[in-house]
Amino acid sequence: MDIHRFCHSAVNYRGDTCICLIHKCWIKHASLGANKALPQLQVAEAKGALFPRFTLNQVRFVDESLHIDLNAQSLTLAVDLNCLSSPRVCINELAIDGLNFAMPEVAPSEPSPEPSEPLTSISTPIPIAIGKVNFNDINLDILGTQVNWKNFSTSLAMTGSKLTVGETLLKAPRVKLASSDESKAEPPKSQAKTQPTAIELPEVLIPLFVKVTGIEIRTLDLSKLSPLLSII
Repeated sequence: MDIHRFCHSAVNYRGDTCICLIHKCWIKHASLGANKALPQLQVAEAKGALFPRFTLNQVRFVDESLHIDLNAQSLTLAVDLNCLSSPRVCINELAIDGLNFAMPEVAPSEPSPEPSEPLTSISTPIPIAIGKVNFNDINLDILGTQVNWKNFSTSLAMTGSKLTVGETLLKAPRVKLASSDESKAEPPKSQAKTQPTAIELPEVLIPLFVKVTGIEIRTLDLSKLSPLLSII
């Protein structure tokens, strides 16, 4: 259906209503187009409009060549268009619920090119703000290391190269390290007693100025280490 023709032919339809319908149709057609262009991606349901808020339900991405298996119950994005006149980008909400991500191994890659200069600066041309970030019921399994948490919430704001992280809460994080193959471990070789030497740490460049307002972690469990670490 041509949504523009539908709006013009509808009785007592306001312009903003037509725009809303266009955005809703865009979300549905975009999800269908993404499924065709990227067969690995499947979206069972799309709700809302492109602006101001939309939700994708039952999202699945499986790529055997990359050894990636991802599924999420819902992905939500809410954008405030009023900020564009400032100009700045305002995202009211970014939410992920019920995410399961598995990557048991890394796909083979081509030989890396010659090393390039390290990135020394990251900046945005206009300010960007994300009012609410909520990642709930997240389960990650990467190369045998399992990481999951119940709730992660924060807010972000970036101006130029300055990133501000708001009050951050992480509930019930659990980390289970991948088991090592002890049978392949070589026994330590006997060495003559030598004088201890200073440890030289590599230079780490952070291309952002980061300010963290506060972080609270509740009930952290870390296993596969001796002793078992648990912080409440």
